Amino acid sequence: MKQFGLRAGAFYVAISIMMGAFGAHQLKATALPEHLADWRIGAEYLMYAGLGLFGMGLLAAKFTAVRGLRASIVLLAIGGVIFSSTLFAIGAQDALNTNLNWLGAITPIGGLCMILAWLVLGFNLNKTAMSSAKGRGRS
Repeated sequence: MKQFGLRAGAFYVAISIMMGAFGAHQLKATALPEHLADWRIGAEYLMYAGLGLFGMGLLAAKFTAVRGLRASIVLLAIGGVIFSSTLFAIGAQDALNTNLNWLGAITPIGGLCMILAWLVLGFNLNKTAMSSAKGRGRS
């Protein structure tokens, strides 16, 4: 799971940068300001998800005894995609000449998954898992 976290994290960060640049340069001319703001939030939170996935991948590499880490990585990966992709679609609706505001009802599902990812990780981090690595000469 550590490789998935690291790879997905790097991929999400790269996509976030590309989507942010696309929104700033291409959509700016066609999107309404509120839709452009949705696009920007999608890119921003995809960056957060990517950095979180990368961090969780590093955590998985160092502390193999952390329970719930796999679930946290999966929840963050799924949540990041749902949250950001729905906001990207809403942001692009003017350029696509269609109404995609109904996707706003799905966006919070992605946000909830991301919140749950961090809560699962937080509740499962414990001194035993973290200190077992210190006992082996790691700090």
